[in-house]
Amino acid sequence: MVSMLTFSCKRWLTVLLFAFLSTQEGFTQSSNATITGVVSDPAAAVVPGAEVKLTNTATGTVTSVATSTDGMFSFPNLQQATYDLQVAAKGFRDFVQKGITVHLNEAVRVPVALQVGTAEQTIEVLADASPLNFENGEVKGAIARTEIEALPLQVSGGQRSSAVFVTLLPGVNAGGTADAFEARFNGGQLYSDEAVLDGVSMMEGLLSQSGMVAIHNDFPISPEAVGEISVLMSNFDPQYGSSAAAVIVASTKEGTNNLHGGVYEYHRNSFFNARQFGVANKSKDLENDFGGYVGGPLKLPLFWSPRKKSYYFVNFEGYRSVGSTNKPILTVPTAKMRNGDFSEWPNPVFDPATTRAVNGQVVRDQFMGCDGKTPNVICPSDPRLAASLAPGWLKFVPEPNRPGITANWEAPNGLASSLNANTDQWDVRGDQYFGDKDHFSLTYHYRGTLPFTQHAFPAVIDGQQTRIPNYSHVARFNYDHNFQPTLLNHFAAGYLDLPTKLYTSSDCCVSQLPIIPGVYNHAHASGISFSEYDGYGGSGDFYTRRPTWVGNDTLTWVRGMHSLHFGGEYRNVQY
Repeated sequence: MVSMLTFSCKRWLTVLLFAFLSTQEGFTQSSNATITGVVSDPAAAVVPGAEVKLTNTATGTVTSVATSTDGMFSFPNLQQATYDLQVAAKGFRDFVQKGITVHLNEAVRVPVALQVGTAEQTIEVLADASPLNFENGEVKGAIARTEIEALPLQVSGGQRSSAVFVTLLPGVNAGGTADAFEARFNGGQLYSDEAVLDGVSMMEGLLSQSGMVAIHNDFPISPEAVGEISVLMSNFDPQYGSSAAAVIVASTKEGTNNLHGGVYEYHRNSFFNARQFGVANKSKDLENDFGGYVGGPLKLPLFWSPRKKSYYFVNFEGYRSVGSTNKPILTVPTAKMRNGDFSEWPNPVFDPATTRAVNGQVVRDQFMGCDGKTPNVICPSDPRLAASLAPGWLKFVPEPNRPGITANWEAPNGLASSLNANTDQWDVRGDQYFGDKDHFSLTYHYRGTLPFTQHAFPAVIDGQQTRIPNYSHVARFNYDHNFQPTLLNHFAAGYLDLPTKLYTSSDCCVSQLPIIPGVYNHAHASGISFSEYDGYGGSGDFYTRRPTWVGNDTLTWVRGMHSLHFGGEYRNVQY
């Protein structure tokens, strides 16, 4: 096993120059959001020393800061949520703005205009912040939780994936086959995007094709467990240095003060399908995507008090599939062909034993039967037929059940388009708040694929890949600490592991097949391919595992109109 270590950090001088010359409110290394603003009086003069409180409406957590001498306030490291903002200053009416929704990696500006009056008087604004981005030139799209809940997802060949919503955003091209491997972002090249979940990269090893493949194929998160998905298209923060085209940023769903849950079942049945073109009977296709979720406060003595609040969210999703909407239609030899009579075949069949060079050209003679006048017929008395290994294979090859000499055999059952036909998945998240100073969150994603076997030909000669039990793991740990209202630190660590092992269906029965001279005999059935027929056997087993550790830390220092960020990232990849 080879180990590769990468470490990236910004040079201190570069960071300082960039930070001090910039007046924008930047983002932390995590996918958290920021709310900023300026407090002014009726004469448009700034109000320093005003008390600003920000309340998360879902959890009730409160964070307080005081405006600077420039009248500015800033709340970095925010979870995507809806907040209420309250501002109080001596000699002015209290100001309250409710329903400020922030999304992943978003910088929201909320201007506050105070009115002269007493503290008993309140100005209440029931409106969200401006949807326009005044803070930087970043171009992005977002799919909020309300949209995820409202938009349907089709169950077809695999469990639902929240990454499908990404293809709805401008600048995303899903490709002609809507395959994650074909996705392009913002006109960029294939495999030039990255995915980030809960502040940590989802790129598994060096060979992971792209962020879309990682979050859609390798580690799909259930739609019920996703808080929000954003795609950063261009001009995004330098912290995302591993992507040339786009960054997919997702977060898991967090528990709230209200206990909530639900169950779901999505069913697909071939009873409602039309018959596949060219086949006699409909293919059996039964698919079930089912599960349930629950989230809320964890009011236990060790986790809940006036200064401590804990929340949890748990989601389970199972997927079961039998058959598919399409049956394979393959080509098998006819009864005459099995006996050496290829007279039905329109193209010449040559005798390999007659291969020779004539005037610098390689030529062969066509089989012409015992009388030398019947094209494409092997003489039954040819001694090579008696020594042939073909009967040892042909006894497992089914007879044609359709007319013609090509596409003349219809498989009895459809084949699933995915090896993940029997899958169980868990998504678990816990959050712990200690006042307004500390916030911990821990996320764990588990996906277990049960044994799955399918084959069109009899298993002894089939080349379909079969999956043995495989398990994927994703872990995330985030810690936010406020040293003071203008000095905050965010730490994130994550782990990915996706061991994958496949083998060929025919491995089960290799002892029943004839030994081919000159071919290495091992525990796997040798693959045989033909130019005119569907091949038999497979190419052997496949195994890969690339566990990945990632850690990053960002220190944010709000200084007047400037926001300085210091940080680095560590990646340990084994492949």
